[in-house]
Amino acid sequence: MAFGSVDDDAPLSRRRVWAVAPYVAFAIAGAAYLAGDALEGTAEMVVVVLFAVSAGVSSVAGYAVYSWQREWAHRPDEELDERERTARDGAYRSAYAILATVGALSLVGSQIALDVFDELSITEISSYAVIGWFLLALCLPSSVLLWREPDLDAAGADA
Repeated sequence: MAFGSVDDDAPLSRRRVWAVAPYVAFAIAGAAYLAGDALEGTAEMVVVVLFAVSAGVSSVAGYAVYSWQREWAHRPDEELDERERTARDGAYRSAYAILATVGALSLVGSQIALDVFDELSITEISSYAVIGWFLLALCLPSSVLLWREPDLDAAGADA
């Protein structure tokens, strides 16, 4: 992979790229979807390819981020030290606060999108919002951990 794998040994900068990759790709796919209706010919085909690639990258990156943290999240508390439990629990609290905020903003954004883009239906907007909500709910705790956890060398130097 271009950015390497998502693992505990990866440097913080690489983990942060992985932390935001699913959401950036999802946003690009959404913009391509909206732009696709307004274009014709070759430009429309380029946008369709951009949408497909972005949706694929979002799916693969989202799965990679989710699967990295899933192993950590499903370990019994007895297998985690106090720092790991605190980091995991804090990530879940932060992630779901972000999720609630994004949910409220998506309701407002959906209404604005319906007013601005006459050709969009509530079904198109709500289906895209549900997919985005699912992506956030599934991957956001992992993304928070990827973003926050220090490099192993830095963590070992503090100990």
